[in-house]
Amino acid sequence: MEGIDGGHRAEAVEVVVDRSGAELAAGLLWSLGISALVEEDAADGSVLLRCDVPPGGVEAARATLGTVATSVELVRVDDGLDAWRAHAEAVRAGRRLVVRPPWVPLGELRPDEVVVELDPGRSWGHGAHPTTRLCLGEVERLCDRGGIDRVLDVGCGSGALSIAAALLGAGHVVACDIDPEAVRATGANAERNAVGERIAARLVDDHERHDPLAPVDGTFDLVVANIGAAALRALAPHLLARLSSDGVLIVSGLLDPPPPDLPAAFAPLQVAADLRLDGWTALTLQRRSATDEPGVTAPSSPAHGARRTS
Repeated sequence: MEGIDGGHRAEAVEVVVDRSGAELAAGLLWSLGISALVEEDAADGSVLLRCDVPPGGVEAARATLGTVATSVELVRVDDGLDAWRAHAEAVRAGRRLVVRPPWVPLGELRPDEVVVELDPGRSWGHGAHPTTRLCLGEVERLCDRGGIDRVLDVGCGSGALSIAAALLGAGHVVACDIDPEAVRATGANAERNAVGERIAARLVDDHERHDPLAPVDGTFDLVVANIGAAALRALAPHLLARLSSDGVLIVSGLLDPPPPDLPAAFAPLQVAADLRLDGWTALTLQRRSATDEPGVTAPSSPAHGARRTS
């Protein structure tokens, strides 16, 4: 939801970087909301990164990468854009969530595992990015704890978090995004996972100054916003307005370490969990009751592969 405007037709960019800057460049590209990234070694020792971006995203990529990249060029969109599909794998998150594209065969599952079948189409997000996996782990933990019936997923992409929440027992989920392709993909994936009746996918307008989340009514037990620091700051009052009095907020799209001033934007909420995975961060925030002990708490079962700092 943050970074570059959504659209109906993707573009592809090729980025050339020195090997020493490849990891940083890849992280910056992921922060724009790309759904897949192909990395190749060039003959001259540089690294070629190829990814798909929404229309107009080439300029956003150039601005974001700055001097990290030797070049950022628009390339023709063709079937090669989906080359990642041939190498896609099922992804595990939390203790028992498995996200897989529909064309990827499943191996043996434990009886308690929950499968989210996800085809991103031309939207963003197929479950593999560290921020998605961190958020999935927290959604699982909170749903398993109980008391989560109404869920809001802001910047839903292809619907991984919304669908996981519904499969884990949430009765009413609202998934919203500024990208029409994301809204369509979420609706299609919800039907694919037999939770379409419990998920309402809605298009929102980030240029609406009064309230970008105006199409979203009511308050929610859980609000998830995996949209990056800048969008989180801009939407903070609107996210707080959608949170029930004892609700929980998960925010991500944040690098490790996250901006130290970000939690203050969500006062009076306090950080209850701080999870890190592969250079990315997710924070869980909630109101602290008078009976809580001082200090930061953390989940007893962090997301699959994640480390917690509290």
